[in-house]
Amino acid sequence: MGALLSAGWAVASSVPALRARPATGAHEDLARWVLLRIPLGTVVTEELLFRSVFYALTRRAWTPPVARAVCAVAFGLWHVRTARLAGDSVPLVLAATTAAGVGFDWLRARSGSVVAPALVHYALNAGGALMIARTSRGVGYPDGDV
Repeated sequence: MGALLSAGWAVASSVPALRARPATGAHEDLARWVLLRIPLGTVVTEELLFRSVFYALTRRAWTPPVARAVCAVAFGLWHVRTARLAGDSVPLVLAATTAAGVGFDWLRARSGSVVAPALVHYALNAGGALMIARTSRGVGYPDGDV
C-alpha cells in the first residue's frame, strides 16, 4: 500500500499545476492543515459518510459489490465541486477519487471497519499536502520553509 501511495505522490509532484500552488490554501499553516483540517474536516467526515452511512443505505438496496461501486462513484462525484473550484482537471479528479473510493471500500470490506480506510485516506491526503508543500518550494509560506 505504501508503494502505491508513493507512486501517486510522485506522479502528482510531476504535474506543474500542483507544484505551483500552496498545499493548504491562502491563510492556513501546514501543521494546522495536516494535523486538524485533513483528519477531522476531511477524513473522518468522508469515511463515516461514505464507508459507513451511505454504504449501509446502499447495501439495503443492492448486493455488496454493487453497493461498494455506487459508494465509490458517489465518492468521486463528491470531489467534483472542489476540483472545479481549484481549477483541477475534473475528469482526472473524478477518476482518481473514484479509484480511491474503490480502494477505501475494499479496505472497509476486508477489515470490517472504517478505521483502515480512514488511515490510508489520511496518509494519502496528508502525504499529498506535504509533498505539494515541499515541491512547491514553500509557495504560500512567508519564510519559504516547509
